[in-house]
Amino acid sequence: MTPESNAPVKRQKNTWTNHEVAIVRKHYPTLKPLAEIVALLPRHTQISIEEYARKILKLRRPRAVRQQPAWDRMRRLLAKPRSQAELADALGFSKPRACELLRLHRADVHIGGWRWPDGLGSPTPLWVYGGGPDMPRPMGRQRAQRQNVRRSNPISALVAMAVA
Repeated sequence: MTPESNAPVKRQKNTWTNHEVAIVRKHYPTLKPLAEIVALLPRHTQISIEEYARKILKLRRPRAVRQQPAWDRMRRLLAKPRSQAELADALGFSKPRACELLRLHRADVHIGGWRWPDGLGSPTPLWVYGGGPDMPRPMGRQRAQRQNVRRSNPISALVAMAVA
């Protein structure tokens, strides 16, 4: 047995013809499905077509425009101020999904106001569609009183505390 017979067989490279290159140049940069392009080039696999187009021909596939029906519906609802919970209830999905949509489209919405809950609790932001600055978060009654005491004259604050 000779050493040449045990050597692995080197696979022949499947070279590209001018006609195949023309097909790739014409169809790869379009939205045509890759399965149809592969059908036009039976000698090559999908991976070889993609790699040849990207690495050798420097072609890119266009990105398909994603439809966002949830955002379109939410944008219509944000004509008047609404909280995340109200948006989620109106659209029929969870509050985290409403939060995610607002975060993804943060440049398109702003906080148009705040709503205090009945009883104790922190205020809830009311979201509105459109650019603009956010309304600042309101202070609670106790925090506002503490801040007013700090801003006032410290001697008068001591006198007020001694009198009370």
